[in-house]
Amino acid sequence: MSSHNEGGGASRTTDYAAGTSAATDVSLLDHVTLMVRQLEEQMNRRVLSIEQQVRDALAAAEKLSESQRTTVEERIKGVETLARVTQDSAQAAVSKAEDATSKRFESVNEFRAQLADQTSQFLPREVFDTTVQQWSEWRQGVDKDRATLAGRSGGIGSLVGWIVAGAGFVATMLGIAVILAGRL
Repeated sequence: MSSHNEGGGASRTTDYAAGTSAATDVSLLDHVTLMVRQLEEQMNRRVLSIEQQVRDALAAAEKLSESQRTTVEERIKGVETLARVTQDSAQAAVSKAEDATSKRFESVNEFRAQLADQTSQFLPREVFDTTVQQWSEWRQGVDKDRATLAGRSGGIGSLVGWIVAGAGFVATMLGIAVILAGRL
């Protein structure tokens, strides 16, 4: 059919970085258009061949007798009918190919719209990075506050320990003083 080796019309230059497949669409459209044109050319060659056969048959019919002419005319009508049917079939095939291509492009566009909708719901990288940075700063502040509170509570615990020890010492000294005063 095709003298091209393009792999079904797919573009070899699709620019993924740009996020589009316009080159693929154009290439596929070109490929389908080329196939339709080739089919039309083939059908035109067939029609021309049939027309030539009809002319040849008419020329031969002029040489034949009346009875033979009738048979030839019937055959010519059959060939003409066959040519019309062939041409109608070719036109129907072209229409179906165009419809299939159109439907394919509709589904591709629908898929692109779905991807665009889905992509619009993604969290942008900048927002994520900013949120992680803010959370990290908040967490560092919480850790710093906990360390300060732990230091304070350790200091308070130490102070209470000294107070209790001092009170125990004073109580012990008073007890000793009472015992010594009672002996005296």
